Amino acid sequence: MILTIVSDKESNMTYAGIAATALCGAAVTHAFPGNILCRPNTAGGQGGAIEVMCDLAMAPATQAAFKSCGFQVIEAVRSFDPPNTGDPVVLNVAALLPAEKYPFSLEATAEFASGALCGAGLLQQFEEGGPVRGDYSHPFQVSCDSNNVDLVKAGFGAVYFTVSAS
Repeated sequence: MILTIVSDKESNMTYAGIAATALCGAAVTHAFPGNILCRPNTAGGQGGAIEVMCDLAMAPATQAAFKSCGFQVIEAVRSFDPPNTGDPVVLNVAALLPAEKYPFSLEATAEFASGALCGAGLLQQFEEGGPVRGDYSHPFQVSCDSNNVDLVKAGFGAVYFTVSAS
């Protein structure tokens, strides 16, 4: 299924590409032929739009992921019912590159990747609110179900972060 992601009035479509990359790394979405993670679409008007591809079963999680980052999905999909979490683990996330090597800033990359992974149900909210504990510019912590550790590592790895056990 192809979903069209458009900006709300506050969101920059560049950041939708960060979310799309993390989601593809975590196998929530998958690449178009030619290993293209997302592609432009003219539906968004001046704000622009991108398309992502996912299995029909993952469309609700994909929509929820982009909504959590401030984007809208044009296509109608059923509502997302996040999976129950049984065995939470805390993971440390750190940048693989120096801050100046992240094209849209280290903080923006970390924020949109963690927001998308949380929206898709792969990360859990901490008690104090939000999917992240700590400052994005330093190693920070995330929490996920033990069954999702590999997906979370792959999602962050796709945007050049490393994940290790806490």
